[in-house]
Amino acid sequence: RKDIELRDDAVEFQEDFRSLGRDSLMQELKVELAAAEPGKNYFGLTDREGHLVFHGGPHVPAPALLKAFTSVQSAGSPQIETLALPNGKDFRLIAYLLPDKSVLFLGTTMDAMNEILEEYRETFSRTAILVLLGALLVGWVVSSRAVIGINRVAEAARQIEQGHFDHRVSPGRNGAELTELSESFNHMADRIQSLLGELEEVSGNVAHDLKSPLTRIRGSAETAIREDARGNDWAGPVVEECDRMIGMIDTMLDIARMNAGLMAPEKKTVSFNQLLESAHDLFRSVAEDQGIEFQLELPTFNITRTGDERRLQRMIANLVDNALKFTARGGQVR
Repeated sequence: RKDIELRDDAVEFQEDFRSLGRDSLMQELKVELAAAEPGKNYFGLTDREGHLVFHGGPHVPAPALLKAFTSVQSAGSPQIETLALPNGKDFRLIAYLLPDKSVLFLGTTMDAMNEILEEYRETFSRTAILVLLGALLVGWVVSSRAVIGINRVAEAARQIEQGHFDHRVSPGRNGAELTELSESFNHMADRIQSLLGELEEVSGNVAHDLKSPLTRIRGSAETAIREDARGNDWAGPVVEECDRMIGMIDTMLDIARMNAGLMAPEKKTVSFNQLLESAHDLFRSVAEDQGIEFQLELPTFNITRTGDERRLQRMIANLVDNALKFTARGGQVR
């Protein structure tokens, strides 16, 4: 728009030059210069050799005017360019070729345009900040909803890890992706619970299938002992080994069920002092038969812990049994 205004003014001045001559044109330029805002508009006129015969307004460097004069002379058409004035302001200048080969210069500062651009920059900056804040808020809301859904899945996984296989992810409004994730997780948990149920059933069947023939063998050995005293030499060890194998099968099945989360340990307050005293009384005769000194040293206070008393008894019995088994005659177990 600024260039169009400069071209229109140059055409009007050209018409004045054609109809009234150079002197009238210079007079018109003086009138326009007087009416213009100080330091804003530039008016200049050269002869055909490029010497300034009139100029007024902001100081435009002579090299810039000479360059513009040369360009318009060679091109034969108006030349418009932006100059940087010594005061640091941008300046738009048109060089217009008159019929006698002289050149008319019209120029104006870019202050108004720069003000508009500055307003645009400020408006854009404020808008960008508002959009950024809005985007951060929306992103926080969306991510919060997603995190809530993910936390529900994580909590369900922790519950299943602790043995609560009937726990499922509760439904929520967290988007199609998280809903699909929750449904997939629940389907997986259903499948795991079904497989564990089948494992428990198979474990029971295996225990029954293994224990039944061992029980029959043990019963046959006991019958042999009762009917024939001489059978004690071979039947006695058979009974003992059958009892040991049945105990091993029960222990292995208990461990499998506990690892699968199908059998939760019994939780109650247990006195370790009583457990150790019972173990000492139980194995003292075994130690005496093997020629091993078996000592028990307890603190003056009672040691209590929360746990499964039956399994703790088994643990202590295993430790003492191994200690006696691998200690030579004449040794000591404390």
